[in-house]
Amino acid sequence: MALFEKFGANSVAFIDFETTGLDPKDNYPTEIAIQKMGYSKLTGAPFIQNYQTLIKLPDGVELSSFIQELTGLTTEEVNSGGKPIEEVIPEIQRLLDNETMVVAQNANFDLGYLAIHFGIEPMLFMCTKTIEFLTAPHLSTKLSELHKRYAPDRTFEQTHRAMDDVQMLVDVFNGQIGIHGVDAMMFFVNKIAIQPDRPLIYTPQNAKILDFSAKYALKGGNK
Repeated sequence: MALFEKFGANSVAFIDFETTGLDPKDNYPTEIAIQKMGYSKLTGAPFIQNYQTLIKLPDGVELSSFIQELTGLTTEEVNSGGKPIEEVIPEIQRLLDNETMVVAQNANFDLGYLAIHFGIEPMLFMCTKTIEFLTAPHLSTKLSELHKRYAPDRTFEQTHRAMDDVQMLVDVFNGQIGIHGVDAMMFFVNKIAIQPDRPLIYTPQNAKILDFSAKYALKGGNK
């Protein structure tokens, strides 16, 4: 808990979205999962709170065959089992207050959906993909590969369902803290690295962008 207490936060929330596509400006969330942990303001007791829901799609929007195959969800399942986004927005806003640090596997993706569709811009966040890219650039930054490295005894096939991905994310983040230590992890707060193979989708508020795509392009151009 010392990791986020140093920044005036009293909790950390691990978040994952499933969506109709990559760009939050042109696509919609279909599922959200959050695991929030911290200390009660009233009693000081530790708590863990889980939140998960499907989100109904706007009229006329359907899941592509690729998304259906990836997640196992269908348009009918999302719309029949999901809540209207108008109901989800205040629930998420209550969970992700200004004293909560948000952790995501790919922060420019998840925080883009959080901002555009829920009106939430976390003051503090961490991106596990960025952490891994900066500390082990020779290794894969995919969530499934990170989980195999950091939690080999708990590893399971990635389902691309939101809460399953959140559980993997928690394991990866704890593993990164275990390797780098709390003090070193401070460097990664609000940092996002642009990788050569993954353009920036959205720039979160308060983000410090570390652009490695230009350096890689320059290196390649000099060969």
